[in-house]
Amino acid sequence: MINSKTLYKIELLKLIKRKDIWVLFLIIGIPIFYSIGVYTNSTIITYESSEKEYALNFVVSMFEFCYMVFIFLFILSLNTARTFAGEIDDKSILLFLPRINNRKKIYFCKKNAIITIFSLISLIFIIVTLLLYYLLVVKRTDIATNIFYIKDELIYLIARFISIYLVYIFVIGLSMCLSPFFKQISVVIFTAIVLVINMYMQHFPIIKYLSPTYYASEVFNFKGDNKFLLILLFGSILITTFYNIIFDVIGIKKFIRKDIS
Repeated sequence: MINSKTLYKIELLKLIKRKDIWVLFLIIGIPIFYSIGVYTNSTIITYESSEKEYALNFVVSMFEFCYMVFIFLFILSLNTARTFAGEIDDKSILLFLPRINNRKKIYFCKKNAIITIFSLISLIFIIVTLLLYYLLVVKRTDIATNIFYIKDELIYLIARFISIYLVYIFVIGLSMCLSPFFKQISVVIFTAIVLVINMYMQHFPIIKYLSPTYYASEVFNFKGDNKFLLILLFGSILITTFYNIIFDVIGIKKFIRKDIS
């Protein structure tokens, strides 16, 4: 029998060896393109803030921009669907079932492996963007400083980053849940529909609090007391956790009952 730790490592290695997972690294191309544009004073890149940029704010702003591009949410959904729905469709998952005989364990190991890979990519994104800032952007002294962070804005920056990161975790959880029900492309389509619905939910009273994207938007536009900012961040963590629990219960229940033979 394969234990959870070994299975988790196997899933990580499978993800690393897959070429499509490396497409997620295109997210790092955004700060690279922007930094080069700023450094060369390209007319394509515009900077409209009246205040000069600093390192940590630049990193978070680039992460926000990648989120707003939206395509990386779809890429992550597709990668998740290929990891789970893809293996169910081509029946390659049958190679593990006799040796594990615990579908719940398989589900969580796959999900945790994807979250780990995305988290590592996010960490690399932070490091690369910081390097780009100090190698290129900071040369533009008219719009940037060599300051790493501003103490009074640190909580705000952390909240912005985490609230967006949690939307990606929401997408992973949703795509995992849908994978035992549908084929890969259908999983991505349904995930996209749910995300669009979430965007619209932001504009309605009461139900907006059920939308993970609402908290990301509110934190981004936040101006005020840090106490309320922490409440927004807590709300983001709570709603993402709530949805993931529901997704896991539904997804695992369907996966256990699914006939894959």
